[in-house]
Amino acid sequence: MAIKKQAIKIVGTIVSIIYPTLGKEVNVDTRDLAEDVCERLMLHGLGQKLGDAASGKDPEEKYEMASRIKEALLDGKWNLDADRDNTAAIVSAVAELLGVTDGEVYAALDANPDKITEWKNSGKVKVKMSEMRTRKLEAAAADADEPEVAL
Repeated sequence: MAIKKQAIKIVGTIVSIIYPTLGKEVNVDTRDLAEDVCERLMLHGLGQKLGDAASGKDPEEKYEMASRIKEALLDGKWNLDADRDNTAAIVSAVAELLGVTDGEVYAALDANPDKITEWKNSGKVKVKMSEMRTRKLEAAAADADEPEVAL
């Protein structure tokens, strides 16, 4: 198993960045920072949380995820609820199955909103979604900066 280049640990007001291969870490107690620095860090963190949404996905999926994260934060939740809206993934799978554009599938969905339940429960759509996820994971793995898997 590849060793992580760094890890983040947060305990109370202390944020640590750990470098396992070096056996070193950098620790910052936020109580030691100026108020304006803490505010900028908070704003930067919010930008990161929203900006990292659906990393590696297309702009529409990123926008949807960023919107969901915003709503969760406004509801006082750090993590998203498990029952996420995967309409975009379902639409893309249906479009690929039928050889049409996502826009055409969204138009059909606008005309008949109940179709989403039918598609969500379709075995063919589930298989296509799995294939699409696999392609994205394979592409990400091919681009990953990490050592090859070995025994």
